[in-house]
Amino acid sequence: MTPLLTLVNAGADSPSGNSLKRHACRARAAWLVLAGTLIAFACSAPDPRTAQERGADEAVAAQVEAALQSDDIIYARHIDVEARRGVVWLTGWVITADQARKAVIVASAVPGVQRVVDGIEVKDYFSQP
Repeated sequence: MTPLLTLVNAGADSPSGNSLKRHACRARAAWLVLAGTLIAFACSAPDPRTAQERGADEAVAAQVEAALQSDDIIYARHIDVEARRGVVWLTGWVITADQARKAVIVASAVPGVQRVVDGIEVKDYFSQP
């Protein structure tokens, strides 16, 4: 046993050993609270876009969603669309790789879209045994 472990184990039964355990528990709790606070603060940072930019992004996202829904090849029910300053993120899933490729093409053709980030997952149920 290393000297540090011997010291900790030897003090576990003594009153000072219990004090060390309480102190370690409080320190751990303090670190958890600090980490949680930092994460909450980072996630709640204000959106740097203006109201006009947010409105334009929402309009582009709505146009992309409408274009995906109106396409006969794409089953767009499970595709989520998010837009930010001309960049459109497509996430979710479709049934075939052709639908995923077509979704990117359709989204790219919408006015105001500068770039499409493809995060669509293909769940090809038809090729499974």
